Amino acid sequence: MIKLKKALIDQFNRDAEEVRNSLAGARLLQAQLDILGYNKTLNMLRFDEMADYSIFDPTPYKKRCTKVEIGNALTYMILKDIPAQYYLNLIQKDEYALFTESIRPPSKDDIYEFQKRLDPQAVEEFVDNIARKLHKHGVIDLNIVFIDGHVIAYFGKASVSKIRHATRGRIMKAIEMFSANDIKGNPIIFVLKSDGSNIKQVIPELVKRLQRIFGKQTVKIVVFDRGGFKTELFIELKDELGVDFISLAVRNPKIIKEVAEIIKNKLELFKPLHFDSEERKLVKDVADVTLTVKGIGFRCGIIRDLKTGKINIQVTSIKKDEKNCKTEMTGIAKIYSKHWNQEDAFEQEKNGMGLDKHARYDLIQIPNAAAENKKNKLSKQIKSKDNEMNSIRGEISTLEKILKTKQDVNISSIKKRMGGELKKIETEKKALMEKIEKIDDDEAFYKLNTTASTFKIANINYLFSAHNSLFNRIKNKYSNLDFNRAKIMVYQHGGSEKLINNRLIITLDPFRNKTIHNFVVELCDELNKESPRSPKGHIMEFHVKDWKPHR
Repeated sequence: MIKLKKALIDQFNRDAEEVRNSLAGARLLQAQLDILGYNKTLNMLRFDEMADYSIFDPTPYKKRCTKVEIGNALTYMILKDIPAQYYLNLIQKDEYALFTESIRPPSKDDIYEFQKRLDPQAVEEFVDNIARKLHKHGVIDLNIVFIDGHVIAYFGKASVSKIRHATRGRIMKAIEMFSANDIKGNPIIFVLKSDGSNIKQVIPELVKRLQRIFGKQTVKIVVFDRGGFKTELFIELKDELGVDFISLAVRNPKIIKEVAEIIKNKLELFKPLHFDSEERKLVKDVADVTLTVKGIGFRCGIIRDLKTGKINIQVTSIKKDEKNCKTEMTGIAKIYSKHWNQEDAFEQEKNGMGLDKHARYDLIQIPNAAAENKKNKLSKQIKSKDNEMNSIRGEISTLEKILKTKQDVNISSIKKRMGGELKKIETEKKALMEKIEKIDDDEAFYKLNTTASTFKIANINYLFSAHNSLFNRIKNKYSNLDFNRAKIMVYQHGGSEKLINNRLIITLDPFRNKTIHNFVVELCDELNKESPRSPKGHIMEFHVKDWKPHR
């Protein structure tokens, strides 16, 4: 251990002997992240001076954690399936230190302190800057943007806000991520909501934000599911924001009746959409029609599944152009079918990169709203009792004045009865005051920290895009390797490192699979052409040891 620590210190301060790294393969991903501007984007994350210097260890011999170190710490957690930062205190520090290139890598307290100092506006700018970088490097395509919502369930014991989970069909503690992705499923921007906002409200917000980042003419078409079906939204998108849309229509009785009439009487409108190559027969067709919704006619595509009889209705603002075949309803239907790319991308981020775990663990304690509401209700009841008592006291005072001038048995009995009522109300008031005293103001009540979660998810999105662009550099059967398999096959592959004249020489061990071995050799050659830099700024140079048949 002492020798390894000495080697680590040498590694970061001067030319050193070779050091083993069990995550040498992950340097490929680090290199691609640097090429896409990851470290520069992290350094652009805005802090005020006081917040920036709050990430200090008071011990004079230990240095401050930088933003790049924090970002690479999160990358390490994702690669090693570490669900939350408090587990960092339980891991072997040597591998972690090598990966982040830090003698003292960020601890859980460093990351907690960092997250506490994050400014919501600065984190939103960070997400926007990521989108700009990815667009600049050609990773994302902005012509067609898919917008969808994903509920990230929270299973902790804390009291947090609840959202309806459509898939599970119940209301549960959760946070909702509304994401804008390109046609291939690459994330562009996103926003987290914990207040029950629906997709109809969020779509214009995300479109305006995209236009602010990239310009009004960049986004041409917005695609979303039937959750966003609303005529007012359609008009806002087309007339105010100047973008076309494709959506699924809701199944209201009027639309269903119109569609049934068309299927019954106008079969000639249907055109082939999809042939089954194995069965050699048509399995889907589509009709281009106009349907009326709230008195407004919309261009719609009626898609029939000839196997199951299921019918889907797509609504769009794209006008038919005889000179452009992509405006045919068959082309529009194929665009919407790419909606599954978005679901696949989210599943990869969720299952392969632990997106849901990293998004839900950070909570902020807030004033106990439930206790405050109870107190307010009881206070109103006490005030009402005070008013009743004042009214009765006034009446008793009037009766006493009458009794001074004239003795009356009836008036005396009324006064006595009112005195009894007064005592009863005083007893009720006392009981209410005791209830207030019993309310626990210190009972923990929380809300999900969307700022910290946004920062983490932004890093996951960057990582996901870097992974896709890395494996798409070379077109072969491994070009679409998903992140989860890549973690096992490539990113957790071992090798050795040596620092020579500010160049970090990374030599990967040979891979057992010859095809993936040759693929990684080509990948290394491609990366070496761009001279990527490590988190510490050393130029990274990749090599792979010669392949030998496995015995």
